[in-house]
Amino acid sequence: MCWVKFIFASAFIILFSVGSVRAEVQGKESTYARVMRTGTLRCAYFVVPPEFIKDPNTGKLSGIGYEVTEAAGRLLGLHIDWTEEVGVGEMTTGLSTGRYDAVCSSVFNRAPLARQADFTVPFMYTPVGIFVRADDHRFDKSAAAINDAAVSIAIIDGDTSQEVSSLDFPKAQKHSMPLNVDVSMLLENVAVRKSDVAFTYMANFFRYDQANPGKLKAIFRDKPIRAFGNTIMLPHREEELKSMLNVALSELVNGGIVESIIAKYEPYPGAYYRVSTSYRAP
Repeated sequence: MCWVKFIFASAFIILFSVGSVRAEVQGKESTYARVMRTGTLRCAYFVVPPEFIKDPNTGKLSGIGYEVTEAAGRLLGLHIDWTEEVGVGEMTTGLSTGRYDAVCSSVFNRAPLARQADFTVPFMYTPVGIFVRADDHRFDKSAAAINDAAVSIAIIDGDTSQEVSSLDFPKAQKHSMPLNVDVSMLLENVAVRKSDVAFTYMANFFRYDQANPGKLKAIFRDKPIRAFGNTIMLPHREEELKSMLNVALSELVNGGIVESIIAKYEPYPGAYYRVSTSYRAP
């Protein structure tokens, strides 16, 4: 009979433990519940013009991601508290620890980040182009020529440039830089011949080309190598919060508000791709 008592005792302990864990989970306030209780969405941000701009003198915030988030807040009756500026490499940490509720500076919905966070629907897309020196014609006929051990690609660790180069051009050499360097260094490394190729978004190239005209060129400009969705990044398992923000973002897209915001900041036509409206007029 001792073994029977042991089984019953073990089962009781297991049931008690499961119940305690469940009670603890149920007792923890969700991010959505806290946002609705306080009427405030706490947003972290990182600076990457023109998606997100911070005036170095006044600290004033602006940019596409800023205005889209503020507009969504107005639709939802929420105050947006721009809690802190974060580095791209650390932005998921504050989500997991609850320092802020979302990262609202137009985050790419990339697969590596999806392991650590969730995303709203995109409110626009950012094309990523291929850039080489203006006098380099080795890749004019085919981007496949980049996949060669004699070719060097400038990458930033953990950036889209590393993702593209590893998946699409594994044979090429990689000139690696740390995550905290400015993305313009991808292009500068090509210009000074440390590397042959760089992958970055078109708006970044436009800014670089304005300051350094004629040094670099985009190849296959009408066919970007990637197009990433620009979103608000959220913690995992916050479906109510995501659903609420998705409705607001869809309303902003369908109502033409997002288009007017993009047009205000877009450095040149085609720098960003639009999200189609979810309806078609008869």
